[in-house]
Amino acid sequence: MSGPLGNAPALLTIQDDGSYRGMLFVEPTYQEFAGVIVVTRFAPTRYQGTNGIGRVTLHEEPGRRVLRFVNDGGGGGAELTPSQ
Repeated sequence: MSGPLGNAPALLTIQDDGSYRGMLFVEPTYQEFAGVIVVTRFAPTRYQGTNGIGRVTLHEEPGRRVLRFVNDGGGGGAELTPSQ
């Protein structure tokens, strides 16, 4: 995972209902986070969670996927990529 404070290993699990839970390793400990991703037909995909609220986008290119969380009002956010 990469964000405004740098890069860190993270484990993220997203359930079928859009709820998610994860752990971010920030030396010397783990930080838990959780929330929900909401997909609607006529609006951008949104999230609400431990680290705020905002937009979620998935970018797929050959050989690369990036899940982006962009906080409302700027600042924060994160990019997650699958481990290789």
